[in-house]
Amino acid sequence: MRSTSSVDWEAFPDLPGTRLRLVAEGPDRKLLTETGEVLARYLSGNGSSDSKSDKVIVGTTTYVRELQDDVSTDDVVEVVNVFYGGSFSAAPDLFTMGCVNWLDEETGARVLTRFGRTYRHHANTHLRLADGRWLRCLVEGRTPSRAVMSAVNPEDETIVRYRYSPQTRFMRFLYGSARRTIEVVVGPRATVDNLLCLVMAMSKDEIVRYFLIN
Repeated sequence: MRSTSSVDWEAFPDLPGTRLRLVAEGPDRKLLTETGEVLARYLSGNGSSDSKSDKVIVGTTTYVRELQDDVSTDDVVEVVNVFYGGSFSAAPDLFTMGCVNWLDEETGARVLTRFGRTYRHHANTHLRLADGRWLRCLVEGRTPSRAVMSAVNPEDETIVRYRYSPQTRFMRFLYGSARRTIEVVVGPRATVDNLLCLVMAMSKDEIVRYFLIN
């Protein structure tokens, strides 16, 4: 599916909006402003069996990742209604695979749910935020190093776009320990609040997953 607000890789530097970057160091990642201010930190559990081992810290708030085994029919219907006008030909389990919740660590409140997952050239990640916002992640491009991911709302307005920095070599990203960077542009009508910082931090690997076959 191609968004009406899609953009080519070469046009990325000219996009209007707030420019940020996701810089990885080992399994963790920081969301930084152009001046180097840290907006969010993604702390990876690094393979821990604890479903809440991954965390995102935004300001003074810590969010924890929780796997969700069961997804209700009502949730699937809501995804279909929001993005597909109540009609979708694919199997319902498209939206139940890889379902993940992000919780406020202090209160236990659910602040974000990811339905579906992006893999094998299928962009099936849908995000529901606690304040009622919805986003879908779309990926365009034939290789990770030349791809652009867009997080769009149900009105097809692009909220965030991502691409790998031209200085990042994809093979080093997968197998090396060098610093690697994803460039981010937040749309001019979007507000960089805590939930959007969480979205940007937790969706950091969607471009990679789009091109994986396992």
